Amino acid sequence: MKITTSEPLITVAMSAYNDEKYIRKAIESILNQSYKNFEFIIVDDGSSDNTYEIIDNLSSQDQRISGFKHSNKGKADTLNFILSLAKGKYFVIQDSDDISSRERLETLVTTFERRPHLAMLLSGHAIILDDRIIAPKSKILNEQECEKHINSLQLPAHDPTMMVKTEIAKEYLFNSSLKIGQGVDFIFRISERYPINVIDECLYYYRVRTDSITKKDPAEKSRNLLRVMNMAKKRRGEEPWSESEFLRLNSRWANDKYNNLAGHFTESAYQSVMKRKRFEAWRTAIHSLKFFRHGYGYIKPAIYAISPRILCNWGKQRFGLGQS
Repeated sequence: MKITTSEPLITVAMSAYNDEKYIRKAIESILNQSYKNFEFIIVDDGSSDNTYEIIDNLSSQDQRISGFKHSNKGKADTLNFILSLAKGKYFVIQDSDDISSRERLETLVTTFERRPHLAMLLSGHAIILDDRIIAPKSKILNEQECEKHINSLQLPAHDPTMMVKTEIAKEYLFNSSLKIGQGVDFIFRISERYPINVIDECLYYYRVRTDSITKKDPAEKSRNLLRVMNMAKKRRGEEPWSESEFLRLNSRWANDKYNNLAGHFTESAYQSVMKRKRFEAWRTAIHSLKFFRHGYGYIKPAIYAISPRILCNWGKQRFGLGQS
């Protein structure tokens, strides 16, 4: 892709903590983007392994990288520090264990430039499991559909896929009191005031890890997400959820250390069938079946994969897909 001075600058932000095993691939997925006009600000948030050494090495090879290291402050504070330095028109997050598709920045910025009234743009995502990129999930959502999701306290897409106008991100910042769910809270607060869209492109690959904070302690995850939801309810003048009510309404994933991986597999298989990508649906179903001992929900993708499209539609209306 030919870049001219008229191409808007993008700030890519990465907060890294003890990710020496994955961070090189995460960084390289940004350096290898088809879109070249970006600054890449990476902060090591107090790692005890070789994460910063990898950042330092790569920053010496590419002047677009600015590497920093500070004591452990948490992801929200680290992202706010990056925002204080950000010069780009748009702001994008790249997690240090995930991967971006080569066209991610180009696709997002091109779409954003065509829809300047938007504050935020999100996309679809696939998962990385055992170093394989599988189970793509994406669908288009306009402003009204996104608003409906937000009003129902549901994210319209996975939060790390977002691109947001930097000036708006600097106005709202990330809530540093939240240990988990900062991205969810950030999207809720912005989308309560501004229009957002989701595009039907799978541009981000999210790594499934049982050792990460959101999977290591499901109870802590639930407490933090309940807090995020009740903060939104308070802003909207609604009655807060009790913990028991929240767990009842969200029992499908609230205590699941895999963050409702079954729901992701199921929706991916359904979408693949509806897009006439039957082999893709089968591939997703096979990976899902490997987890069947964790719950019968992991069998559901196989049912979609073998079903006619009309039956898949009926199944979605009758039983739903599960939220991931």
